[in-house]
This record gives sequence, C-alpha cells and structure tokens, in this order.
Amino acid sequence: MRKLFLPAVACTLWLMFTGSAAAAITYTLNVPVGAGSVTGTITTDGFIGSLFTVDITSFSLQLNDPSSPPPAVLDSSTGGLIFIGSGSLVATPDTLTFDFASGGFVNFFQGPGTTCFPVWTLRAPGSGGTSCNGLAATSNFGIDALQVSSTASVIGDVSVPSSTVLDLTPGPVATPEPASLAMIVAGLVSMIGLRKLRF
Repeated sequence: MRKLFLPAVACTLWLMFTGSAAAAITYTLNVPVGAGSVTGTITTDGFIGSLFTVDITSFSLQLNDPSSPPPAVLDSSTGGLIFIGSGSLVATPDTLTFDFASGGFVNFFQGPGTTCFPVWTLRAPGSGGTSCNGLAATSNFGIDALQVSSTASVIGDVSVPSSTVLDLTPGPVATPEPASLAMIVAGLVSMIGLRKLRF
C-alpha cells in the first residue's frame, strides 16, 4: 500500500500546482444609462482582483438608446477595443465592479478607425484626460454611452458621487476553475485515506 500512497500524493500535488489556472468567467450586464441602457456580456480570463486590459478576453455590449434606434453594438469579435485604467475594474467570482472613487477609467470602443464612436465610458473624478466625446473626465465624470453620430449624441451622461461603486454583474456567472479543482483534490485525498484504512 505504501508503494501506491506516495505516487497518489505526488499526483495530487501535481494537479494542485499545474491545474489551478482559472476558467474564463462571463459576466452579464444590464446597466441603466440615462434614458437608455448597456446590456451584454464581458468575459475575463478568470483572474480575481484588479483587472488589466489583457484580462478581458472578449465582450459584446449593446448600447440601447430609445430615442435613436437601432442599438449600437460594441463587440471584441469585430475589432472592438477596451482600455482599463489600473485598478479601475475589480472582479470577484460573481461580480464586476467599477469604483468611481478610484480615479480610474474603463473605455469600450467600437474598434480601430477614424472615429471612436460608439463608445461606453466609465470615468472617475481625477482620472484625467478626455474621453472620445471630448468631455473632460475631471469635470464630467460618471457613465457615458454614445451612439454612432457625427454629433456624438449622448444617450446617457450620468454624474455620480465619488463614493459610488457600480455593480456590473446583476446576473449569475460561471464558477471559476479553482473551486472545481479543490473539490477534485479533496475527493482524491479522501479516497486515498479510505484505501489506507482498509489496508
């Protein structure tokens, strides 16, 4: 039995350290913006904590403006881009949040080209610079959702207190891989323990 015990322990340890990569997590969005809303999904690489641009593997957002149909679509599969200010977007296994007190920003763009519309922007006071619509981020912070327009019509420009934390995930999300892996490891250890007791 001892000959089987050590290889089993080695296999368990190998699984713990080589199979702990997190699975992708898809967050669902339904965020009111002015008279309209932003709906869709944002998929991350499963990292938990402050996200960087590279942690967003895909997104598909729809900017819904009741006064200017049809909706504008921001989609990474068609060249859409995202830029995240450091520490601005924080992920847990079931929540994506943007803290307007962080001084950061998150921009979702339609993609490369001569125009930056449509774009969905989250801006905190003090984040500096200007967004694509030319509004100063330091004086006009909040949530912007813009339709494609030569005049850059704003369907939402929502100013918020600097202490506000926006919840971007009202819907359920996938369970990250580390949780599943922990269950597998616990099962293996239990099986080894039972087998050892029998012999």
